[in-house]
Amino acid sequence: MTFFGIVMMELFTRIRLTGTIEHDGEHISLQEFVEKSFQGGVDVVLSIVDDAMDIPTATQGGKVVKVLELALSCTRFNAEERSVMKEVLSTLLKLSHV
Repeated sequence: MTFFGIVMMELFTRIRLTGTIEHDGEHISLQEFVEKSFQGGVDVVLSIVDDAMDIPTATQGGKVVKVLELALSCTRFNAEERSVMKEVLSTLLKLSHV
């Protein structure tokens, strides 16, 4: 599931996993960049999303945040902490009906 999480983070932020990200004077990974954005709340998370993505409503913004949370859960270091595909699919199906 790690691959799914990385692809989602790359897609939503338009930042390549192989690139370096400078944040507060230090170089961090894409996963760390997305994770740190959650510390600042929903507005900060949405600020790292690719500007080309049209997010006209708060509901759609909430869905973007949930997908990025899901992406992070798929990239946890310990395999036991990662979401399994059944959980991922369930979450995505729920989001599609909101």
